[in-house]
Amino acid sequence: MTTRSFNLDDDQLQLQQTLRTLFGRHSAGAAQVSLAESGNDYDRALWKLICTDLGLVGIATPEEFGGAGASLSFLGVVLMETGRALYSGPYFSTAVLACQALIASEDDQAQAEVLPRITRGEATASLAGLADLSPDGRLAAGRVRASATTGGWHLNGAADHVWEGHYADILVVLAHTDDGVDLFLVEGDSGGVERTAMPGIDLTRTFARVSFTDAPARHLGSPNRGTTVLAHLSAVLPACLAAEQVGAAEHCVSLAVEYAKQRHQFGRPIGSFQAVKHQLVNAYMDNESAKCASLYALAALDASDSDASLMAHVAKAAASDAFYKSARAMIQTLGGIGYTWEHPAHLYLRRAVSSREVFGSPSAHRRALADTGRP
Repeated sequence: MTTRSFNLDDDQLQLQQTLRTLFGRHSAGAAQVSLAESGNDYDRALWKLICTDLGLVGIATPEEFGGAGASLSFLGVVLMETGRALYSGPYFSTAVLACQALIASEDDQAQAEVLPRITRGEATASLAGLADLSPDGRLAAGRVRASATTGGWHLNGAADHVWEGHYADILVVLAHTDDGVDLFLVEGDSGGVERTAMPGIDLTRTFARVSFTDAPARHLGSPNRGTTVLAHLSAVLPACLAAEQVGAAEHCVSLAVEYAKQRHQFGRPIGSFQAVKHQLVNAYMDNESAKCASLYALAALDASDSDASLMAHVAKAAASDAFYKSARAMIQTLGGIGYTWEHPAHLYLRRAVSSREVFGSPSAHRRALADTGRP
């Protein structure tokens, strides 16, 4: 493995501070609970700031298509901060799922037409047709099938757990064809597309079931390009989600530590009790390990290292466990306050439980690691 630094550079630290200030103003504490209660999809004003003022949607999109052309490591910094703020909106679905699939399609014409719309904030997007990890440790295509007719390509079938799929303007769809797995582009409001929001444990992230009935679609890339796209996404998506989980886990520990310093019992801060401080120290150590794994995985992907997919498995398994343990430790430290609806603690635990299973559970990634035969 290549030796790498696990510290953020000056530019990344500046970006981190900018985002922390932004989300601190618009997506923290009471704002998180209020949005979860309202049933609204996301804060449009905040989304405008993210897209147009900061240009974050296209941060990892090539410059020729309207993006910033930054590395996945920079995208990871953004995701750590969206995770820390428990951002509720279409950022991951648009900037990661859809954009990374479009970039991997290598369809220059479609990219030139669609990616600028996304990076300018004119359209949200998502990826449909993903299934869970296959036995070889890669993401698989779902149950959507595409068929070529004299009138063009049409999709049939259903895709479950589509991130923000019930309001995404653009859908990038992985579908089975006679050649294998291909990538298709569908406008969210086109005929033959039916979208239904799915209830879930995470109140800050929405999923949908998208059904296709002879829905017209645009073919992307070369035949069977979807197989290559799946291989790319199998490493990128777990590594990116791990970065988001790390940011959320860090915030959970931060909230718990701050409370443990202020809350007194028997004339002492509760943080001085071994049962409390040992639990928080363990959570902190787990988080630091997961953060290192996440940063390494993203850097390895940027450099196209041979161990990139291996490290993506490590990062997702470590970050999923760290986030779940940190959220539980936070609620236990907060005591009765942590169990109230008004405090955002339960929202972090909900996200931890939900994201733990997305793109493969920790046990699935560890099985994939074991199957590689690498130490």
